[in-house]
Amino acid sequence: MIVGIGTDILQLSRLQAWPLKRLQRLSNRILTTNEHRLLVDISGTRLHGSPGSEQEGGSHQDLIRFLGVRWAAKEALYKAVYPYRKLQWKDVELLPIHPEGGIRDEKKPVLDREQPFSSKLHATFTRSLPLTVNDATLPFLKTHVSISHDGGLVVAMVVVEGT
Repeated sequence: MIVGIGTDILQLSRLQAWPLKRLQRLSNRILTTNEHRLLVDISGTRLHGSPGSEQEGGSHQDLIRFLGVRWAAKEALYKAVYPYRKLQWKDVELLPIHPEGGIRDEKKPVLDREQPFSSKLHATFTRSLPLTVNDATLPFLKTHVSISHDGGLVVAMVVVEGT
């Protein structure tokens, strides 16, 4: 049963105009621990930690794209399950699908080095979120996430299925 479909579009210039401290606050608010680890792994950018943390290496554009993709995808997922469930940013994490088709190891995100910003992401709920839709309780949710980024825009589409 399809629970919902959500879409979101984000103009990356919104994030590009922000100073690093504001990007740090955004990353602390919307990224899970695994997403922070992945950000550090792929871009060398460390934003997690105390407000005094500094950026270590990495490209500002990589950081903007990473945050923009997660923002748009999480917004689309929120729209797909609302009003059945009101998600918080960290209720969901988005990590790349492993090149061999697996999702990832629970302790360490798997990254395809050839496609570090792959549009193939898997959304995982960080806590159990059974939904009740039309008097049916759906204990398991499956997500289908599609991301596109081009010309300064990120577009995310999410379909949520319940079983």
